[in-house]
Amino acid sequence: MAQSPQPASPPAQQYRGNRSAVLLKDLKKLLGKVGPGFITGAADDDPSGVATYAQTGAIFGYSQLWLVWFTSPFMIVIQQMCGRIGMVTGKGLAGVILDNYPKSVLYVTVSLLVVANTINIGADLGAMASSAQMLLGLPFLFWLVLITGSIIALEILVPYKIYSRILNAHSACPPSCIVFLVLLPQQS
Repeated sequence: MAQSPQPASPPAQQYRGNRSAVLLKDLKKLLGKVGPGFITGAADDDPSGVATYAQTGAIFGYSQLWLVWFTSPFMIVIQQMCGRIGMVTGKGLAGVILDNYPKSVLYVTVSLLVVANTINIGADLGAMASSAQMLLGLPFLFWLVLITGSIIALEILVPYKIYSRILNAHSACPPSCIVFLVLLPQQS
């Protein structure tokens, strides 16, 4: 008689004795739980921010480092307040404003947010295009159109579940870090 094929061993048995595979599995589980909070935490490391930090560092060196001690408590308190408001109410900031203030306040707040985000996106696209121009030499406008088109295509064509993984990967090691690691050996 022909023997029926034995079922594959469960994943847990496959990892037995392979410590690096177990650590990788645990890391994937941890990163799966981190999700959007990890992206939000890395959000200030956007291209326009990195360009600004690089220019400020080149001009002023460490002379403005004292500001970290002054501004960090404010940033921590704002993040804590927003997180706690969301946890307690189960709503975002717009929902809380709508519940407690007239609609006109909400409209003004959302309008200001749209303007600020539009300016920030423009600055990010400009910083990415400028960086690509410096590294690869093609015209700024070419890179601006290519990067903008690529981002729009990804957002429209790629399912959210896959796109969020791409964003998580870029948050863990932003492209600016990769460029830094590539260019570092050339400096010596």
